[in-house]
Amino acid sequence: MPDAIDADRDQRGLVARMLRDVGRIDRSALLLLPGLRVAFGIVAVLSFGLATGDRGAAASMAAGALLVGVPSLMGGSRPPRLTMAAVTLAMALSTFAGSVTGHIGWLHIALLVPWSFAGGMLVAVGNASASVGTQAVIAMIVFGRFSEPAPQALQLAGFVAIGGVVQILLVTVTRWTAGLRVERRALGDAYRLLAELTVPGPAPSSLAVASALDGAEGLLSSPSLIGRADASALRSMLDLGRRLRLELVVIDETVWRLEQDVGSELRRVLGATRRTLTLASYAMNGVAGALERREPFDTSALDEAVAELTGGSTRAVASGATDPTTGALLAALLDRIAALGGQLRSAASLALRPAGPVQITADFRRPTLESDALGEWFRSRAELVRANLTLRSPACRHAVRLAVVVPLAELLALHTPLQRGYWVPVTATIVLKPDFGATFLRGIARMLGTCLGVLLAGLIGVALRPSEAATVVVLGLLAVAACATFQVNYAIFTGFLTGVVVLLISLVTPGTLSTAIDRLVDTVVGGAIALVVYALWPTWSREEARRTLVTLATQQREYLRAVLRVLTGEATFDEAALRSLSRQTRLARSTADATVARSAAEPAARRIDLAESSGVLAGLRRTSIVVHALRTDIQAGRIPVPVPEATPLAAAFGTAMGEIVVLVAVPPGGRGHAHDVAGGAPWPPLRRRHGELADALAGRAQCALLLSELDELVDAIDTLAGLLAPQLVAAP
Repeated sequence: MPDAIDADRDQRGLVARMLRDVGRIDRSALLLLPGLRVAFGIVAVLSFGLATGDRGAAASMAAGALLVGVPSLMGGSRPPRLTMAAVTLAMALSTFAGSVTGHIGWLHIALLVPWSFAGGMLVAVGNASASVGTQAVIAMIVFGRFSEPAPQALQLAGFVAIGGVVQILLVTVTRWTAGLRVERRALGDAYRLLAELTVPGPAPSSLAVASALDGAEGLLSSPSLIGRADASALRSMLDLGRRLRLELVVIDETVWRLEQDVGSELRRVLGATRRTLTLASYAMNGVAGALERREPFDTSALDEAVAELTGGSTRAVASGATDPTTGALLAALLDRIAALGGQLRSAASLALRPAGPVQITADFRRPTLESDALGEWFRSRAELVRANLTLRSPACRHAVRLAVVVPLAELLALHTPLQRGYWVPVTATIVLKPDFGATFLRGIARMLGTCLGVLLAGLIGVALRPSEAATVVVLGLLAVAACATFQVNYAIFTGFLTGVVVLLISLVTPGTLSTAIDRLVDTVVGGAIALVVYALWPTWSREEARRTLVTLATQQREYLRAVLRVLTGEATFDEAALRSLSRQTRLARSTADATVARSAAEPAARRIDLAESSGVLAGLRRTSIVVHALRTDIQAGRIPVPVPEATPLAAAFGTAMGEIVVLVAVPPGGRGHAHDVAGGAPWPPLRRRHGELADALAGRAQCALLLSELDELVDAIDTLAGLLAPQLVAAP
């Protein structure tokens, strides 16, 4: 009985949350310039087509420009030209297939089944690929109502492709504005507050820093950001910020305790510590500037101060202290100062990182990835789709739902008196998503938005009765409004989009008011079908999300272990084996990205912790980048091997990654027990092992790059462990 009560409470909470989400307006996400760019492309091809006197061609080109322009509104630090090109190609092919088979009802329906299944399976590859599948299915449905012989169908597909190509050209020639400005600004504010914690004297409260970091976390917790490399870098910086806050609080407390000793040597060390913390403050403000204005800076002054402070002479002071407590405190302080330097080096590089694999530190070289080859790109995604061809996969279940619902909705539209009934399967295609929350949220928002759009289009048609030229102008304004509000609120976006589509159709088949009413009825029918089917066969992905994270952590551990074995001389460099491990790691990461994003939209009792899982994904991405850099630098001879002195650090990395796999596999509440089961050993002192390796390799200039890369790896793994179980990462 209590379970039933909890389930009912959870469902009511879910409904309330979805209604709040439908009405939530994010003004900071307004995309005015991108909206103007997409709308300009739509109006340009529409005007050109109308000028030639071919309204059908004009509408087809405008439809292509509209649907291909949508991916450019999804944000990112790089223009999504590849995604837009894929949408253009998929829509052109779907237009031809739909148009050439439209007059043969059974063939069109039969073809729609595998088309819908294939489009649904693309969600396994990520959000960008999912948009390709959705637009392809929509084009198949819509242009199936414009049946033409093969030559004319090919021409129609060409018109759609022209609209898409125009949008790609516009994205190419215009300045691309990187996204996440609000998130970067919030994180920059948090780092400025972190800098204040280094001020000499009584430390200011760190609660303000914690609140600022919590605010940045809220901005970075959107499921739509999962899998984006730029958001992942910011998420890593967020976790770094939390570590820096705790590090600074402990350093300040340790310094205060040591100041009670009046020894001259100790005063010298504490004076150097204060000067180093001042440089750390400059570095944190520099990180904030890099986040907000992308201003490059380096941490060389801080690095020199840290190296001098934590060098052998200061260690001798610690080891020679007459009071054992003072010696232990000083040794711990030096270890924390060394960790602080490593964390700020990482923050400096992450602050300027765009999407994709790039330089991690000043000494890094961007490796030439074999996956940069187009063939490798397609193979890795084909492997991902094959791995999800099982009903245990949420992606496959989504594809099956689409393959059943879309053809049935098409049959309903064909054999009922619904006018312009193709909107029924189109709506079902758009509303159905792999996850519970997004399906119902999109369904409710789309119905509300369509009502708004129908009212708007009806008023325009009845009250204004615009001419053809005026219709194009009004359509352009509505297109700007729709594209600009794409990320502000889905219901508002849908309302303006409905107005665009209704006016576009009115140019080909006059009757604005009747067109709007038909769209409203068909949207309600199609949305209801999608919601009912999903409710009958829902997909919950919390456990699946945790399993994919464990798989990713395990795969990352194996990849790291293989590269470190080559580094220490325990194995020879095997390019084929390492390439296979790299590919499997990418496959695991793509699967985890997609599954966590789906789980995040589910009811509270059934979803994974989004904040933690986003941090895990970001931390594992950092380790993957470093491991790949190590591998390619070893292959290119930039790092001489073997380096047997690295064996203790390699062993510590292996222990740490094994512990992380165990921690990821267990929900937060059971992690203390999981640690006991794993052996209960203290967290390996990665930073200390790195310092010992640096001492062992002192004077070997050819190992500088190796030490730089391992420094980043130490910080990435320590940060990940601190996120999962901070109580297990003991002070060195």
